[in-house]
Amino acid sequence: MKSIFAVPFIVVSSICLAIHDSPAKQGAQCQVWDPQTKTELPQSTLIAGYLYLERNIQREETQNQELVDAVLAKDFDAVSLLLSRGANVHAATPDGIPAIFLAAMFDNVEMVKLFLDFGFDTEFRVPENFVTRLSDISNKTLLEAFVASSERGFPLSRKQRIPYVKILLEYGGRGAFTELMLATFLSDKSAIRCALISEKERIDEVHPHLQLTALHLAAKNQDVEAVDLLLTAGASPAVKSGFGDTILLIAARSDNLSIAQLAIEYDTPIDARTSSGWTPLIWAAANGSRNVFDLLLRSGADIDIKGDPDPYTALMEAAEKCRPYFVAELLAREADVTITGGYVLEGSATALSMTCFYDYDGGKALTIAKALIAAGANPHHVNGDGSTLLSRVSAEESTPDELLQLLQ
Repeated sequence: MKSIFAVPFIVVSSICLAIHDSPAKQGAQCQVWDPQTKTELPQSTLIAGYLYLERNIQREETQNQELVDAVLAKDFDAVSLLLSRGANVHAATPDGIPAIFLAAMFDNVEMVKLFLDFGFDTEFRVPENFVTRLSDISNKTLLEAFVASSERGFPLSRKQRIPYVKILLEYGGRGAFTELMLATFLSDKSAIRCALISEKERIDEVHPHLQLTALHLAAKNQDVEAVDLLLTAGASPAVKSGFGDTILLIAARSDNLSIAQLAIEYDTPIDARTSSGWTPLIWAAANGSRNVFDLLLRSGADIDIKGDPDPYTALMEAAEKCRPYFVAELLAREADVTITGGYVLEGSATALSMTCFYDYDGGKALTIAKALIAAGANPHHVNGDGSTLLSRVSAEESTPDELLQLLQ
């Protein structure tokens, strides 16, 4: 008798769907072609095979869920037992987050090693969906996540991640990383110096998936000494990451003055744009990075560049975020108060509009509005939808009377 196990799952499942609407439902005979033996199989054999596969799939799904639950419960013994009984080492949550990644997020080194001991593929990539993108692990291997995922999505500090990186390297999970990239992440200065000799020609190599160089990793880790070593050895400060970041842009986000100074000293383009069209100055204004902001102004950064496709200037960002110091410094250098952009009002918002829409921190918006109007901002500006700023803010009950009077 033909074994039901030889029936390919895709063939079984697709044909069973066909049977559902076939004459077989009325008792007619139904024959199925088996591509392996080039013979026909009776309906009874097909359905038996389908039911066997369905039970196995359900059993595997149950076992996978039990493994994920054990990881979430931080139950090492239960995880070990399930894996020893054949649970899928690549089991994941319904949202696609692998169980081993959950163990790592809980900072459970021994549990991560357990998954590796049971054969977790270090080259396995997390599927891409909304949740995995939010966790900043989509399409990444475990090593790539440890090296490059943001702490917001993958909640471990660089110091906490280092033991995992070393463990993965022991299990052969190096992937596309150069020795220089790994040494830089580990902040091993001796290894960096050795790699700068052995991999000199690869100093600006970009990781194919992370789109980062060793220099980007050093800047992201705020490792000033490593940045200095790499720049001194000839690393290009102008190379951009996959998001368009130079090390100056990275420094602007984190307000790391030392790295920003090194970047400018080595002639990093001061107005280089990210993929959103933002310059280091716009990022510094948006993030409140005062030290780097002041450095960029002193170094001649263009104050009126507007992002594209994200249509904001440094003044708009400073105004929207209610940062009086940043607004005052930009106005002192005659920043253009008439530029329009943003995502509201059909892209016709001005810095004054953005200030008045966001009245944060006990009157800071009012202070900024006064400064903008004194610098020439038009309180009667007509928006793209035909409304005026006054008509907009008048509709808001929380608008202070003094701000309404200022706009009249």
